[in-house]
Amino acid sequence: MHIPKSSQKTLFDVEVWMPEGKQRRMEESWAQAFRDEVLPLLIAQEASFARFYSPDHGAPNKPVAVMLALAILQAMEDLTDEQVADQFEWNVQWHYAMDEPMSTSHVCTKTLYNFRRKLLSDSAASELFASMTDAMLARFSLATGRHRIDSTHVVSNMRSLARVGLFVRAIEALLRALKKHDPAQAEKLPKRFAERYGKKRGYFADVRGSKAERRLAECAEDLYYLLDHFRGDEGVTALRAYAVATRLFAEQCDVAAPAQGASEPTVTVKAPADIASDSLQSISDTDATYSGHKGKGYSVQLAETCHPDNAFQLIDHVSVTGAHESDQTAAARIHDDLLARGHELEETFADAGYVSGENILAAEARGIALIGPMSGGAGPADPDAVTLAEFTYAPDRRTIERCPAGHAPIAHKESRSDNTTIAYFDAAVCAACPLAERCPTTPRRRARSIRFAPAAVAIAQRRRALASDAFWEAYAIRSGIEPTNGHLKRDHGLGRLRVRGRPAVTLAATLRVLAENCHRVVRHVLDTAADAVQQALKAAHLACEAAA
Repeated sequence: MHIPKSSQKTLFDVEVWMPEGKQRRMEESWAQAFRDEVLPLLIAQEASFARFYSPDHGAPNKPVAVMLALAILQAMEDLTDEQVADQFEWNVQWHYAMDEPMSTSHVCTKTLYNFRRKLLSDSAASELFASMTDAMLARFSLATGRHRIDSTHVVSNMRSLARVGLFVRAIEALLRALKKHDPAQAEKLPKRFAERYGKKRGYFADVRGSKAERRLAECAEDLYYLLDHFRGDEGVTALRAYAVATRLFAEQCDVAAPAQGASEPTVTVKAPADIASDSLQSISDTDATYSGHKGKGYSVQLAETCHPDNAFQLIDHVSVTGAHESDQTAAARIHDDLLARGHELEETFADAGYVSGENILAAEARGIALIGPMSGGAGPADPDAVTLAEFTYAPDRRTIERCPAGHAPIAHKESRSDNTTIAYFDAAVCAACPLAERCPTTPRRRARSIRFAPAAVAIAQRRRALASDAFWEAYAIRSGIEPTNGHLKRDHGLGRLRVRGRPAVTLAATLRVLAENCHRVVRHVLDTAADAVQQALKAAHLACEAAA
């Protein structure tokens, strides 16, 4: 039954029995700032969680505001469920921060687990993050016009295995599931399965040197035998372990017709270069993917305000993607989320992984300047050559207004098939132009022409901007998100999470980023109070000097 947090004071409240000196020090600690600034936001979220509880049946729930506070403090300090229960039981600062008397400050780990399942069940976590973060931005009048975005690699609680180990674990998991489902069938399997994956469990995963290729091939053949042997058994094929093994085999192996004189199909293991980066990376976490640059796991996309007028900055976007997914597709999704929440975006600072000609144009269409260096690609071989960037274009970059020498084209022709435009210039005018030898236009029968696309123009213009000191001075603000990534991983445990699967990883990442925002609010409040005390002391000192 849904019961909101009560505002009724009791004789067991911390401030009632705490000595005056301790009460004063408590009011100067993080607990008071959390109680004043964060707790009201959590209480405001309770109504949106009422859908998870019966309105009039069952035992009263633990107040949602308290459960959310526990989740945030857990993420803030990277605690286990057992540690959270212990802190809530005995830590007076936690009681004070949540305005919770000691008489009710008890929670079991099962309650924490069940509440996380509610957060996982639908969009509750993302709505919580957006609602609370937007409320913090409004509360402290933080501008959102300028952002810096970045991604950071995270790993779930999965075991990292080589290819042989992956096959061995898949076979072991399938054999264990088979023994539970149909022990008689499991007993009828060839003895090699018990010898390789039972009595010597994991033996084939311990591979060195030249034996690796041979044992990998043997594992592939064993896996094919199991999949083929039970292919018509609906009970076995419905097992999760069978589905995982099927995926692994399809991604890692090929099957050819039996060789001449053989009765069994030929099973070959694919070369590493032929295996997709979104292939199975772990038996325990089937959602994890692979990045050639960062390894196995997930990628967390972050957007952080970076307006110079802000007293402090907040992270106002967090999302999780596969490790294999390129950052090129992330900028538009981040902008969509922020714009849908009413943020006024003007500039976004990003590294080269987010910047392309298409992304620059897509951001401009939303009124946003995507600022960052280009990823890959070389400029002209001749440093003195005239480039597309030196032409003057209409705002949409689909027509040229004049060439670098100041001449207007005589005609334009658009190509709908490849989204390019051909501009034509008077051949006689071009022949007398001092830039003719360095010009990228090509001769035609009666004119000279140049073919261009808006994205190519945007790339050329950005490469020209990279040569200026002004660009790099403005871009320097992006580096501020690197410490944010490090802080989230080092202090909030984002780098190595205790959960598996993309939904759980998304929830864990979202809570940790929300905890970091709460931490920044608390720190700002404490710093502001400390500055006020220092100003008061300074004013008193000056008054004393004036009186003397």
